[in-house]
Amino acid sequence: MLRILGWLLVLPVVAGGAWAQPAPAERVEAVWAAYRSLEYDAAERKALDALEADEDLSDPQAAQLYEVLGLIAYLRDDTDAARRFFETALALDPALALDPLLVPPKILDFFAEVRRGWQAVPRRPPQVVHITDPRAEAALRSLLVPGWGQRYKGEAARGTLLMGAWTATTAAALAAHLRADALHDDAPAGPDAPTRDGQGWRTARNVLLAGGAALWLYAYVDALTGAVPTRERRTAVRVVPGRGSLRLSLRRTF
Repeated sequence: MLRILGWLLVLPVVAGGAWAQPAPAERVEAVWAAYRSLEYDAAERKALDALEADEDLSDPQAAQLYEVLGLIAYLRDDTDAARRFFETALALDPALALDPLLVPPKILDFFAEVRRGWQAVPRRPPQVVHITDPRAEAALRSLLVPGWGQRYKGEAARGTLLMGAWTATTAAALAAHLRADALHDDAPAGPDAPTRDGQGWRTARNVLLAGGAALWLYAYVDALTGAVPTRERRTAVRVVPGRGSLRLSLRRTF
């Protein structure tokens, strides 16, 4: 029991380190670092993973990833794929320009040709919307630490209140448990000696544990079913390239 209570108190401290993901800028830089090192397979894999998994990429950052994919495709003599990647990059960032220090002249000429063809065709603004619902991941976080999921959804005040109440309740239960054990150890021996078994402290411990469990359940259900706070909506195009194919990703960020 004591070990379990100790772990429950440690969870809020370590929770902030879990699910840590690299920032979008770091993911893009890692792709470029692999490309500059001529590790084309690694650069392609990192770019695809970033496009498939990272919801916080800005349009210019996503355009850079498509740019790298286009460069790699051209170097592999797959000009059709390179053209598609470059066109997607231009759709995301029409001002995109290749770095002549990193790109051979023949690719610069090819990209200029793609840009001319892309600009010659009238195009409507991108209409693909990205949709995400954070409640599933929020519920998982609140299952580990009550309140963590609410903070993940953007409900900082509610999440902090739940996390603080659960931590305080668990800490109080631990203190009551220790006090009950101390009274039991200090009780005089003998069949006729007065007992000091700390029954009241054990009762308080059980009540506090029940309260902590109720907070835990409430935080999980609230994270799973509660409304998502309204935040700024961002609309962008993501034609996510799979390995060997292209697919549309429909996603909306709240």
